[in-house]
Amino acid sequence: QARCASSYKLAAGSLTYTCAPDGTWQIASAPVCQRAYCGSVPLTGYPSGTTATCTGQYSGDTCQLVCPSGSTQLGDASLSCGLSGSWSGACNFDCTPWKTLGSS
Repeated sequence: QARCASSYKLAAGSLTYTCAPDGTWQIASAPVCQRAYCGSVPLTGYPSGTTATCTGQYSGDTCQLVCPSGSTQLGDASLSCGLSGSWSGACNFDCTPWKTLGSS
């Protein structure tokens, strides 16, 4: 049996080879492996002004959430694009505004 490379999934064809009576390996249809597309990171649900710096939008790519200027990051800021075509991670991500001297 063949397999797709890491971060790739079977899009068409077969990964199973069979041994024919003449001793050769045969496959019903050649496998087509491709990376899943996650698209842009949805920033809804994150603090206003949050941006994402990404290596790409396909499975195996990652993004780092960035808090707006004047605030500090809390929690995990890393997201990963998975084989399902969705972003995951950034658990408990939040941004807290800086306090100015003399404020309470």
